[in-house]
Amino acid sequence: MWRTCHSEPAVATRAEDSPTVRRVADEDARTTVAEDLALMRSVQGGLSSRGYRPDPLVIDPGMGLNSEHTVAAIKAWYVEAMRPAARGRIP
Repeated sequence: MWRTCHSEPAVATRAEDSPTVRRVADEDARTTVAEDLALMRSVQGGLSSRGYRPDPLVIDPGMGLNSEHTVAAIKAWYVEAMRPAARGRIP
């Protein structure tokens, strides 16, 4: 993981614990995670409504700001990863 905590760079590897890594994690919990949680709760409410009808993803060949190409890629990776399980084989 590489991230800045205010102006201090933070580089961490898996399972590393340090004051800098803890500050970055705390900052994420207060900012990004809190914002994402509020957004996810709002979206979940809309998805649960009877009026919601899913649309296809917006895929901009130029990969513009409003394109959902990353969502499409993650979905494709997930489907590919689950194929063995769907055939009764867990990798």
